[in-house]
Amino acid sequence: MAKVVIKKTNMIKTSGDWFRYAPPEGGEKQWAAKHSALELASYFTACDGNLPTEIVDVLKSHKIKVSSFDCEPEYVTELSKEGYGRGMGRHHDLLMIGSDCVVGIEAKATETLDKYADEKHKGTDNHKARYDGIARDLFGKTIAELGEIRVRYQLMSATIGTLIEAKKRNLKKAEVLVLLFSSDITTREHIENTQKDIDVFTSLLEKNEDGSYRTPYDSDIKLYVDFNEVAI
Repeated sequence: MAKVVIKKTNMIKTSGDWFRYAPPEGGEKQWAAKHSALELASYFTACDGNLPTEIVDVLKSHKIKVSSFDCEPEYVTELSKEGYGRGMGRHHDLLMIGSDCVVGIEAKATETLDKYADEKHKGTDNHKARYDGIARDLFGKTIAELGEIRVRYQLMSATIGTLIEAKKRNLKKAEVLVLLFSSDITTREHIENTQKDIDVFTSLLEKNEDGSYRTPYDSDIKLYVDFNEVAI
């Protein structure tokens, strides 16, 4: 059972509820058919309180308990409190809190996973503190030390944000799930490039024998990173 809530008070049962209580940052401009914000809301609320089958399959493949989750759209994880520079926190499209795992969902349709971290790293000293701090806690390297390997920043922020939420709750599993809602406006090249970006990201993580990953942020938390294409 997936209980979709916002701020632990308002139940979300329809996509209209979702927009009312947890609208995307861009408001109505982002709320359109075949675009990620509305499609994620429709995808979850169409299941009458249950988790979508594709997500259940992913979680079960990692032996994550799927009996109950509290799910909050547009959940914000503070990053500045963790020492990652000043500024905005990590905005999860949906954060799911289970009994043994935290799941951070990043929804896409035609969008990329943000700019490359080395492009953002060229900003202020505060920017560099954020990107280098997150890179060290995920890969054990600064952005410069990654050399020619280019990593999409949204994968970094999604992962560190999900790990932070797992650690706060003393949970030992964290899942980052990228959902790409594909339609006639989504090119095959875009889908393949998204998969490549995820492959580059995971290639930098230290792998456990069971296929999960571990990070310098907290080596006791088993991290999983998955990509699912959802045809709409």
